[in-house]
Amino acid sequence: MADKKNKATTPATPATPGTPAPVKPAAAPAKPAVKPAAQAQPSRLELVEAKLDVIEQRIADLEKKIMEGAKASTGPKQKFGGNRGASPTKDVKTGLLYESKSACAKAVAVEFGLDPEDHFAWYQLIKQAPDRFVSCNEQEAAIVAKMRAEREAREQAELDAKLAAEQAGQK
Repeated sequence: MADKKNKATTPATPATPGTPAPVKPAAAPAKPAVKPAAQAQPSRLELVEAKLDVIEQRIADLEKKIMEGAKASTGPKQKFGGNRGASPTKDVKTGLLYESKSACAKAVAVEFGLDPEDHFAWYQLIKQAPDRFVSCNEQEAAIVAKMRAEREAREQAELDAKLAAEQAGQK
């Protein structure tokens, strides 16, 4: 048996002069048989509190991701409901520009036999003449915006004139 131990520890090739001899690995230190008393098991309450802390941290991380996603999604990437304002419309037949679809419907409703005060006249117009009305391009929209500003200025001037006349009549 002594020969078997020697064969297992000796290298297959003989050591040459000038090279160090193989070193046996050191034996691992022996583990103590008795556990130290200082390592007490955490109580059930401490375990639940630790798990609760982990869950609260995960919730905070998810809330942060949701808020970042909400900030990222509010922009030009909206698919529905992005433009709630008036969309300028052009009557292709007459070439007239209107401030909104509603204004266009009120102006030409009688021509199609519709009630100009009907709030849904635009949709009936589109069914009767689908190719007659188009959305304005940017240049035409700028013209409509200028028209709107002029109209609002004119209305404000009329209101100011009426107010001045009333104040002058009271004196």
